[in-house]
Amino acid sequence: MILETLHKYCCKDSAVTHEISGKLDRFLHGGPLEHYRFNISLLNPLLYMELRGIKYDSELAKRRKAEIDTKIYELQHALDTLSNHGLPTEDKNILRKLVRDTMCYKRDPTRVKSDYTHCYTEIMRLLLSNDTLNAAHLGRISTELNLHLNTKGKDFKSYLYDKDKLHLPIQLDSKTKAPTTDYLALLELKKWVEKQ
Repeated sequence: MILETLHKYCCKDSAVTHEISGKLDRFLHGGPLEHYRFNISLLNPLLYMELRGIKYDSELAKRRKAEIDTKIYELQHALDTLSNHGLPTEDKNILRKLVRDTMCYKRDPTRVKSDYTHCYTEIMRLLLSNDTLNAAHLGRISTELNLHLNTKGKDFKSYLYDKDKLHLPIQLDSKTKAPTTDYLALLELKKWVEKQ
């Protein structure tokens, strides 16, 4: 069974690599099989790194993750604003109460529920500060409170496809034939909107 799985994996891998090679050869300068030659040239350095390890700048990785998270929360806030989701207000007093009611136990409001220990302190610090809440802060708070438009949920499909919402052409999953909002569907919708 293990050998059969290994053979399937190796065959699929070689077939996909060959398919990718054919598509990328058009973009790479150097003629046919340039993609293959490029992969082969990387083989020894990659094997060396597998055996010896690589230097990983964890501080830079943390900073980059923070930048990406900020951008994600800004975009989430923009989507929430467009779709009438998100926080009911930007008033910090009301938001503090909402956060406490959602993230803490009713019998003991000083105890944070285990689902929210990762974010409660930071969010409350934001809400207690004199700083103005920016789009990233609002996106983060609405996401943590589950008030955002979840792009993986039914509400997102409804927002895109319903007649009383955006009413975009319904994209169907190729296997299940059910409406989908996966990456390919969103790309198709983007193309459709750009043509209009």
